[in-house]
Amino acid sequence: NININTIVYVILILSALNWGLVAYNNTDLVNTLITEPSYQKYAKLAIGAAGAYSAVMFAQRLAK
Repeated sequence: NININTIVYVILILSALNWGLVAYNNTDLVNTLITEPSYQKYAKLAIGAAGAYSAVMFAQRLAK
């Protein structure tokens, strides 16, 4: 049973690894694996949404 938190964590882990590759050898896996620019935009939007969701969840935990 996969919930939203699992999906968000997987997206965040993959995007962190992607940014590591960008810093290490200037390879952006999103651009390499997804060749259609409009799909790249949606993939990066999903990454941003996962980050925003994670930030909200973190802030809620801090408020407890």
